[in-house]
Amino acid sequence: MVRRTGPLDPATGWYITHLRGRDSNERFALVEVIADPGDMPPLHVHRRDDETFYVLEGGLTVWVGDEVAEAGPGTCVHLPRNVAHTYRTASDGPTRWLVISSPAGFETVVEHMETVPVGRLFVDHGIEVLGPPGTTP
Repeated sequence: MVRRTGPLDPATGWYITHLRGRDSNERFALVEVIADPGDMPPLHVHRRDDETFYVLEGGLTVWVGDEVAEAGPGTCVHLPRNVAHTYRTASDGPTRWLVISSPAGFETVVEHMETVPVGRLFVDHGIEVLGPPGTTP
């Protein structure tokens, strides 16, 4: 389990890596996210990977380009590379969801959040921050 920390993430939360790229020939990675109500990362875009969210518990509001999706348990939302996106947890308790990144690489970002400066980590993995938390596309 990897504790989520850093200046871009003031809310408490957790990432759990279930499948690393090295185990899928770098085709994809599977990470579970657990976040408290109101958690919202900065508006950003992935240049190297697509993400797919599958909500297990709670709810998310997901902004993907010009679209907004309300995602509850059993809902799947696709976030293609090169499209600005963010989310906000939208339930009274913790929200849990799976993130599938393809190709793999996102798991490396979360596994190094505590040891590498977030700005450098994002640049190294092709993630461009477009605005602070609370900014939507």
